[in-house]
Amino acid sequence: MLNVVTASRTNVELALRSPLAVRLPEGEESVTEIRLFADDARELVARVREYLPAGTETNR
Repeated sequence: MLNVVTASRTNVELALRSPLAVRLPEGEESVTEIRLFADDARELVARVREYLPAGTETNR
C-alpha cells in the first residue's frame, strides 16, 4: 500500500488489479493499493476512470 498523506488525511483509495512497481526514495516497492488526498476527489476519480478499459468494474 502506498499512502500519500496530506495533514494526516486521505480521501481517495485506488485498488489495483495487479501489483505496480513504484520507485520510492528507499527503493522500489510493489504496490496494490494507493491512498492519497485530492482537493477535488470526484474529478480525480473521473479522470482515472477515463484510462480504465471498457467494462472495468469500479466502486463509486
